Amino acid sequence: MALAPIPGSGAGKFTEIVWIEAVAPGPNDGIMPASGGRRPRVSGHAPGGEPAIGALRSYNVRRMEHGEDQIMPNTIAPGDLANLSLPECGRHLQLKQVGWVRPIVLGSACEAVVDDVSPCALYCEIVDGHAMKFGTAGSVRSRQKRNQGTINNILAFRDGRYLGKNEKITKPSNYDKYKRLAPKVIRSGERIEIWATALSSHVQCQHPLKKLDGRCAACKDVEGALNDRYKTIECGWASLRN
Repeated sequence: MALAPIPGSGAGKFTEIVWIEAVAPGPNDGIMPASGGRRPRVSGHAPGGEPAIGALRSYNVRRMEHGEDQIMPNTIAPGDLANLSLPECGRHLQLKQVGWVRPIVLGSACEAVVDDVSPCALYCEIVDGHAMKFGTAGSVRSRQKRNQGTINNILAFRDGRYLGKNEKITKPSNYDKYKRLAPKVIRSGERIEIWATALSSHVQCQHPLKKLDGRCAACKDVEGALNDRYKTIECGWASLRN
């Protein structure tokens, strides 16, 4: 097995990445096409420090120090999600799985199949037991439908099918970590699980205009605390803590 040092981890810590399902890159720089096949083991991290696609799977990546396996800090189990204690925010949360963003058309597109949670919803995007991001929204379904559109546009652009002129899609240099990594998950045949819970109600909402959008300080504090705890900026695709 090939071991590659984790950037910034110091001596003795390594990422181990084994074989994953994939084939050669597509026409627009880097995302794997949707057909089957195998490619050699991926080494470490992709440009910019994000994990390679293999690093999104717990059975592909293990942190090792002094010969002992260590659990990645964004590893999360269903029992954890259903029983999240946040004493720093005075909250005890019970997230439930509400759906997923799943690959369709052999990984050339995706579909968000999500039961709605509102208002002031907290959601977690999970890939193979790893928390990639905690976020807040007025509606989980609306948020994930927007994500569906973003992923589909990027996949279409990579395949030469995108006819739009939106530079957020046509200039990969503009992509944040979600835009770089989430389409790769779909392309590889994986799905993104969505777990969620409502953080507030109309009576409890602290937004001065009662927008119920999960953007008030109390909701954002919960989001930030969870992204900090599970290190989703370092190990997932969150760009900001809240």
